[in-house]
Amino acid sequence: MKILIVDDDQKRSNGLKKFVTEKCSIRNDDIYLACCLTEARDLLRTIYFDVLVLDVVLPKRLDKKNPHHSVGIGLLQEVNRSSHLKKPERIIGITAHLDDAGVFRSEFELSCNIVVEAPSNSDVWKANIASSLAYTGFSKTSRAAHLSKTAVLSVHGIRTFGQWQARLRRLIEGRVEGIAFHTYKFGYFSSLVFIFPFLRKLQVNRLQEKMAPIMNDESLDRIFIFCHSFGTYLVANALKSILRLKKPRAIITLIMCGSVLESTFDWRKVDDSSSLRIINECGNNDFVLWISAAFVFGVGMSGKVGFYGFNNKYLMNRFFKGGHSLYFSGDDFMLKQWIPLLDEPSDYSEIDERSNETFLMRAVENLVTFFAIIKPIVYFSIPFFIAHRVWIIYR
Repeated sequence: MKILIVDDDQKRSNGLKKFVTEKCSIRNDDIYLACCLTEARDLLRTIYFDVLVLDVVLPKRLDKKNPHHSVGIGLLQEVNRSSHLKKPERIIGITAHLDDAGVFRSEFELSCNIVVEAPSNSDVWKANIASSLAYTGFSKTSRAAHLSKTAVLSVHGIRTFGQWQARLRRLIEGRVEGIAFHTYKFGYFSSLVFIFPFLRKLQVNRLQEKMAPIMNDESLDRIFIFCHSFGTYLVANALKSILRLKKPRAIITLIMCGSVLESTFDWRKVDDSSSLRIINECGNNDFVLWISAAFVFGVGMSGKVGFYGFNNKYLMNRFFKGGHSLYFSGDDFMLKQWIPLLDEPSDYSEIDERSNETFLMRAVENLVTFFAIIKPIVYFSIPFFIAHRVWIIYR
């Protein structure tokens, strides 16, 4: 959900932005600020905003000289009548003192969904706006799910029971009606399942059997798949087999986090059409993936460094600060980053919170990359070594 706050009182607008980011689980990058008519017009020409928060008393230009209520009223009239400005779904008016609004109050209220008294010496009014924003966000997501028949799947990783799946389900079902939610559990497996390729293949086949009927459901318009860690390997390889046999009618959005897939994974072998969209969530401190990349055959650390190639609407790497389970520390990440994906069109943008790595971090990552290169040789050498030893013993 994108929000535009138009207010020449920068202290008040910055305070509202901070409050909304913290209380409404709205991403900081989705809240835009403008302090005059010119800035507001420029933004409304190029971006569709779900909510416009507008102070009626505004200056025309950046110099902030001569603010007047006619400027705010003029912008409201322009939004309502003009074809070159994108019309927000909801408009919230703010003014320092409703009692002082005088002659323009009725016209202001006519164009706004609600009008809030917003004195600069109080924070009470921010809660009213937050409540209105929450309603708008729920309405938008629920409407998208109603208009497009939607299914959500979730797949957890190894050495876990996937408690995050139940939390995600509650978050979605508490905000959206009519979504078919499928939670896939394969139990608590040790790292042995992960290490041996033939055991991985068994798990892929089991998941494929369960996923195929959902993927081939002709009544679905959209399918969202959330998966973590080893679950990303299972889903990617199950999809490869399913989509090879039949292209689904639904648009599939695959959300991976802490992925163990290799960064060179060829998604064209999974889907060469435009029915699959991939969002790869990465943790800059996901050191667990160093182990998988260095020592486990057929997997890598795309959940740390991303997939190689273009970043676009079909494959988006997004980088966050944190480790292998940063996505499930409370509900904030899921609320901010995943719930908006259910909107129509899906609401996501490129994110990169990484900072420059230290010399030691770069050295370790280079060492991991080296081990990743030689590990196929090691894997294939082991059977020959064992066979050779057996031959020596029993010859």
